[in-house]
Amino acid sequence: MKINRSIVLKILIYLGLVAIGISSYIQYGKPYLKELAIEGQDRTRINDLNSLNSVLKGMLPYSSNAVYISLPSDDPDCANLDLPSLPPGWSYHCSNLNDYQKTDGKGWIPADFTKLSGGSFLKILPVDPVNSADSLFYYAYAAGLTEKNWVLASLLGSDKFLKRSAGSDGGGDPSRFEIGSNVKLWMEASGLAGHWKFNKSFNGVDDYENIGLSGLNSPSTEIAIEFWAKPDEAKTTSVIIANPDDSANRINIHFPWVGNMIMWDYGDLDAGGRLTTEFQELWYNKMAHWVFISGINGMKIYRNGEIIAENKTHSAFTKGDKTLDIGRGLPLFWGGFFGEIRIYNRVLSAKEVQLLHSLGHKSSN
Repeated sequence: MKINRSIVLKILIYLGLVAIGISSYIQYGKPYLKELAIEGQDRTRINDLNSLNSVLKGMLPYSSNAVYISLPSDDPDCANLDLPSLPPGWSYHCSNLNDYQKTDGKGWIPADFTKLSGGSFLKILPVDPVNSADSLFYYAYAAGLTEKNWVLASLLGSDKFLKRSAGSDGGGDPSRFEIGSNVKLWMEASGLAGHWKFNKSFNGVDDYENIGLSGLNSPSTEIAIEFWAKPDEAKTTSVIIANPDDSANRINIHFPWVGNMIMWDYGDLDAGGRLTTEFQELWYNKMAHWVFISGINGMKIYRNGEIIAENKTHSAFTKGDKTLDIGRGLPLFWGGFFGEIRIYNRVLSAKEVQLLHSLGHKSSN
């Protein structure tokens, strides 16, 4: 009997792939296979946005301070969707279910791709593999008001592509892949005032860092400060403080203060600008994700995605010529490990906080 070598080779390759899959499952289990699936979704996201960007280069993008998203909605303002807040001056825009993937200008990107000779290959507008407001995974497009100024952005979910793509695309959001004529535009559109990586231990004696507040809206009643940290001990100091300090116009996080306390100050202390809570003993020398929020609905503190304190008061802050010290308070220096920090010109929702904790924990491992 004549053996078809081609068929035998295909069978051997197939059996080899099955063996690799079984071996991977035995060695790493379901989390490993789940991560591979998420990596596949991220590849799709990156390829989709690269393709869209290549077509947009040959067009004059529609200028508007709107964030156009790939989620369908009968409300043009996407008001029926549970979406993150946007900074002042920006708004969402959605296309309806019948039109949102059309390429004639009625789709979720307000551009008529059918008029381009090179745009004929684009039969429908791609959408995120998950494309859900609940998960926060969807594509976004923003053009701003400057000519030929646009950005495409997508949240990424895998450790591999958070580091490889979101962390090296030249944009400012370490959780998203950003591509376009101005990748920094996504920071403005999404309210991200700044992102800094320190990833260092502060000695608590004479060690601190200083960052500018140029991206922070001023005056403002809304802010969110997100960071990873592992404090060594309670001291009469601050992990973050606006310098020069002023009790009537303050950004200050006593973390932790003597007596195992956290004090979160924003604006005027005498006009509702402080939230106080306990720093538990078991939290010392443990890395954790922290988020401090102040807005018109009150102040909040989150640890590892869970809210640990809140009130219903708020105040406003004016930055002037202030800068932000990391690791130095009054009068002492802060000791412990401090990872990265993000500051937003808006409040973060509980859903966003939980997602940032999840993504940050994944990328920090």
